Amino acid sequence: MNSSSVKYARVAIFRPIRSTFEYSLPAHLKEKVTSGSVCRLPFRGEDVRGVVLEIREEPQYEGERKEIKELISRKPLPGAIIELARWLSYSTLTPIGQVLNRFVPGDLSVRPRTREIVELKTSFQSVSSFIERNEKKCPKQVELLEFLLSQEEPVEKNELLRKANSSRSPLAALREKDMVEMTSLPEMGGQEAETFEGLSSPLDIGRESREMPKLEPDGFAQYAVNGRGGKRLAAYLGVIQSLAENGTVLVLAPNVIRAEEIKNIVREELSLIALSYHSDLTDGEISSRWNLALEGEVDVFVGVLSAVYLPVPRLRAIIVEGDGERNYDLTEQDPKGNLIETARKRAELETASLILGGRGPSVESYYRITAGELETIIGDFPEGFKRPVDLALEWDSGDRALGPGLRRALKWSYGEEGPALIVGSKRGTSSAAICDECGEVVRCPDCEVPLTFTGSGNYGICPYCGSKANLLVCENCGSDELNFIGSGLEKAESEVRSLLPEADVRLFDSQEETWDDFLKLAGEVLRGKVDVLLGTSIVESLYFQDRNSLIGLLDLDLVNNRPSYRSTEFLLQRVLAALDLVKDGGKVLLGTQEDRGGPFDLIKSGNWRELYERELKSRRRMGYPPLRSLIKVEVERGEKKEARDVALKLKKELTSAEGNYKLLGPTSNTFEKRKGQYRSDLIVKAEEAGKLFDLINSLVSEKEYGEVRLNPFA
Repeated sequence: MNSSSVKYARVAIFRPIRSTFEYSLPAHLKEKVTSGSVCRLPFRGEDVRGVVLEIREEPQYEGERKEIKELISRKPLPGAIIELARWLSYSTLTPIGQVLNRFVPGDLSVRPRTREIVELKTSFQSVSSFIERNEKKCPKQVELLEFLLSQEEPVEKNELLRKANSSRSPLAALREKDMVEMTSLPEMGGQEAETFEGLSSPLDIGRESREMPKLEPDGFAQYAVNGRGGKRLAAYLGVIQSLAENGTVLVLAPNVIRAEEIKNIVREELSLIALSYHSDLTDGEISSRWNLALEGEVDVFVGVLSAVYLPVPRLRAIIVEGDGERNYDLTEQDPKGNLIETARKRAELETASLILGGRGPSVESYYRITAGELETIIGDFPEGFKRPVDLALEWDSGDRALGPGLRRALKWSYGEEGPALIVGSKRGTSSAAICDECGEVVRCPDCEVPLTFTGSGNYGICPYCGSKANLLVCENCGSDELNFIGSGLEKAESEVRSLLPEADVRLFDSQEETWDDFLKLAGEVLRGKVDVLLGTSIVESLYFQDRNSLIGLLDLDLVNNRPSYRSTEFLLQRVLAALDLVKDGGKVLLGTQEDRGGPFDLIKSGNWRELYERELKSRRRMGYPPLRSLIKVEVERGEKKEARDVALKLKKELTSAEGNYKLLGPTSNTFEKRKGQYRSDLIVKAEEAGKLFDLINSLVSEKEYGEVRLNPFA
């Protein structure tokens, strides 16, 4: 074979390997494989998958190279998706092949079924002339043309043949004469909205007064949508309606139930092609929908986490429902980071709009709004939450899950219209310790975050700087009455059943129950068949807004004392969710053992703006986002000492480098081995994350640091 006719591909293998590899293209793939193609190829004795990053006319590798075996994807990944993968690889130190492996489902064999559409290819005069000349000579061809002339829209092939009582041969003859053309379009499966008796759209409430903003597709822009559920959803629909006709809109939700709800609402209200995309689908459904995304034939995709990577060719907007939700922190996978930041980068790369929505903004979004970086489309926050609702603290230092106030409220609610929702933590275990005497939570003195305690409870560890503290006495008051906080929903369920023996009480476990299970339960709740529903935040359904007589929030001390600088923000979002669910005249009780000042008093008084400003002041003082970047550097090794030694070496290098960095750690390894590796972490606070990425990438590539990962939005 003439060497000039050979093409070469630089491929990122779906393995945790930093290098990319050069392959040659066999003759039958030379014109089919391009940049972005997903291929199957030989690698170290096995067949693996990978994505072609570049096609070259001349080889750059002088040794023996192998050939690509198979083209898997019908179309290549869009260029912006490859650029997003490069950015994630660089900002997280994750090999680009491993990043792309997250983008592409494991099985692409299930492709969407297609239907063939027939339409006229020539002018009306040409068709009329053909009919006059061939009415007796080719009657079936004429009959087909006459039927097509009578239709305003293109016709599906099988319908055309059936209506014209024709075989395929006359149609094939018309194609050869260039009279008609045929186009293959994918069939959309699962387009029926899933509804049940008693379920009405959240938009039914206040439908007459709702606003539906329209955006112009004029490049990258960022918007905030804050407020109660109905107005927020109406804003999303306005955005979708104005942009979907020019491409695809991605909607990201914090959980599967929220995603399925939004998908149904889009279908019901706008009659667009809307599909969900999440891990609860079958492998076949995921494969088919990923291929549909690549075809660009879907108006709206609604999903969680990996939906942000869907390879739609014409992205017009990304809507993030649940700004500030903890589920958007990507801590247990590669690449790590934060879903909203990934969505922001993708919108920027594709000159699309980013819409951040929620009952109230995250602290970072609030900061961006005040700085003029985020434009508010619809924002009745905080004023919109000043409603006729009885919001009270439920302070109880006893060993019951339900305090006396909540028990009284449950008895009252049992006679009211609308169920009671009890929201709490599922397992009831806690990593935080609190003093029974003064109410102080045991915190790191340097980082001001609650310590994470070991299973034995002997000592706590700061998740940021790694410092330890013995669980002996309270440093604030000297008391030795230190206890773990949190009760859990199982205990609460038992107490509710004892309190209301005639009531229909349900506990929804999102880890074990499916979307179909939730649909059945929601139908019973909305038809008044359930008196008390307990669950985690998954029960904060969009369909439940403004319908509940009572919301009881348990274990808020756990929420407010997570080992994170964002714990107060998580508390705020939980309370705002409750205010979205309760009807006017209902009750919201906040379960806490901290009967003293702090964010609870500000929340109770409705002083939301001061709460945000106080949180920003604290983060500015401590050097936390959004005022500074917080980046976790994770070092993995087979031995615990080796992991710590490498982390210390890297810390020394970073300390001596130019730049305004503050380094914490390395942390002790609390969890022992994880997937056969020990991990030691550094935390870096930096004014400019970009310069730190440059520095760490340079250090890791030049020196033998081995397995190092970054979580740039820790």
